[in-house]
Amino acid sequence: MKRRIAFVLAPTMGLAAVAVFDPHLLGRITLGLPGRALLLLLGLLVVNEVVKSARWAFMLRSARLDIRPHDAMSSYLAAQAASAIPGSSMLSVRLAQEHGTVRMHQATAGLIGETMADLTALGLLAAAAILIARISAVELAVPAAALAAVAGSALGLRSRRVRTWATALMGRWRLTRRLVPREEELLDHAALLMRPQALAGATAFSVISTILSVVMLLTIAVGAGARHIAPVSMLYVHSFSILARMVVPLPGGYGVGDASLAGMLSVVGLSLAQATMVALAYRTVGTVVRTVLGFTVLGIRYPHLLTVPFDAVGALARRLKPGHAAPAALLVPRTVTVEATPDLIGSGD
Repeated sequence: MKRRIAFVLAPTMGLAAVAVFDPHLLGRITLGLPGRALLLLLGLLVVNEVVKSARWAFMLRSARLDIRPHDAMSSYLAAQAASAIPGSSMLSVRLAQEHGTVRMHQATAGLIGETMADLTALGLLAAAAILIARISAVELAVPAAALAAVAGSALGLRSRRVRTWATALMGRWRLTRRLVPREEELLDHAALLMRPQALAGATAFSVISTILSVVMLLTIAVGAGARHIAPVSMLYVHSFSILARMVVPLPGGYGVGDASLAGMLSVVGLSLAQATMVALAYRTVGTVVRTVLGFTVLGIRYPHLLTVPFDAVGALARRLKPGHAAPAALLVPRTVTVEATPDLIGSGD
């Protein structure tokens, strides 16, 4: 697994540059912002990632996993190196396994807790924005549905009887069978995160993160010329667009998040050009900063995952079936020279 991580992460920067990074758009945003506003935007991005990493550490500790807070935070921050790749959150689960006695199927419970905390925070903040801005009460149905889903999921995860019934029901159909967790221990740790105190603490982190994101959106909107938009309107826009991205099952929410954010921005008074520019700039700047931050932490805390060489002969030998001979060109004796390092003798890498 360690040998594959480098080959998964190596093209991440290229993917971010091709699929996310738009130098012309980024230049227009940065040139349109005053120096202080640009520093504020970059600072908010970094602080927001630190808040999210603290939430990740809180979730793992609340799930009673043996990992130190700063190790959990570094596993989250380093995982942002793959932020341009859909499903990158699983890298934080893998990196958590580098510390203590944590296993991937245990740490995956933290992802469930994060989702529940985000839905709770977004539902509460969206409802507050609707009430403060006196928007149509009909739209309260969306945050109400999110909060109801969290309540139902929390009750279901905490009840072993309900969990057994739900997994048995999902296992009856091929479409849902693959969604059934194979490890009962995963559900046990997830149930710990559904306790009121754990869910409330994680929701508090999500509320702080959401407010920071709203301030970032306002900063970019001002740079795009939309100086009239109110903070409560931006809170409404951000909450509903993120809820739409979480509801629509697309990897990473790409396309859905941009379209919903641009659409909501146009609803609150931005022109279509301004709304599109703000939405794309928000994703572009955020992904680039997260990727750079992630690679920095990855290189400092987990350099061994980037420098372990790939043993092609060993990989091929493991894949050969019994009775099959390896190509003669690969059957070359391997000589290892060890100089004054007896403790390395016998190492397989």
